[in-house]
Amino acid sequence: MTVQERSRTYEEIHGVSDYVDETPTFVENCLLQLDEELSRISQKAAYDIAEQQNRAYVTDDKFRLMFLRATGFHPQKAAVRLVAFFEGKLRYFGAETLTRQIQLSDLDADDHVGLKSGLMQVLPTRDRNGRPIYVYFDCDSLVDEEFKMPPLRLRVFIFLWLMMAEDEENQKRGVVVVTILIGAADVGKIDPELVREFSRLENWLPLRSSAVHQCTDHPLTGFLLRTAAMGLPQETRLRHKLHFGTCTEIMYSLMGYGIPVDVLPVSGSGIIKRTPSIVLGSTL
Repeated sequence: MTVQERSRTYEEIHGVSDYVDETPTFVENCLLQLDEELSRISQKAAYDIAEQQNRAYVTDDKFRLMFLRATGFHPQKAAVRLVAFFEGKLRYFGAETLTRQIQLSDLDADDHVGLKSGLMQVLPTRDRNGRPIYVYFDCDSLVDEEFKMPPLRLRVFIFLWLMMAEDEENQKRGVVVVTILIGAADVGKIDPELVREFSRLENWLPLRSSAVHQCTDHPLTGFLLRTAAMGLPQETRLRHKLHFGTCTEIMYSLMGYGIPVDVLPVSGSGIIKRTPSIVLGSTL
């Protein structure tokens, strides 16, 4: 990364950056380049199915802008993400959803239990840079209770992020992710494929993580998080921040990044407030 790119990344993490100036000429040129890059991708079966279903949806400028914004207006990366988006959507929700928004009716009973559990939440308050805050709790005693199969967590995650992606400001500014990991990580229960799949989701959802804050009160969990971060690409790794200590210490640390800790669903003593998930300010 260049000095300028690194500086911009640090500013974004701390919530003091501004987003790209989307002048009409700039946007038009990027959309033209995106179209050219898409034409160069030969293997895009799900994309082709979607185009046959509803070409107007697939080629809509507002729809394609989501992928340009998610990749910092890099046409080649946006094209790859857009193609992968249809593959992911086909895999998790079926062909009938390819050219329309995912709705609550597309989720099954277990998905609804996951949404209402409070283990994944979109907070009603944004950070100081106007970005939405997505919170995820990872604690075996809670996860096993609400999610009978790990893949269900992926469907709930996808649904929440696609809901956030409908907001143009979210597309421009990205999402702040806060993960709260309680206690020692049980290495034996970690599903490597599930971990890899969560990472893949960030490569095709039309919304980027502008900052990822991983919070834990246990030294072993902190060590594992640091080790995992070493394998991430440099730009992604720079956006990951580990916060270790007591709940109070973590809250003070998060405040330095513009996160309103008073609305985080966790008490000062570390007790999780398991309120229903919130999507764009509405309780499900």
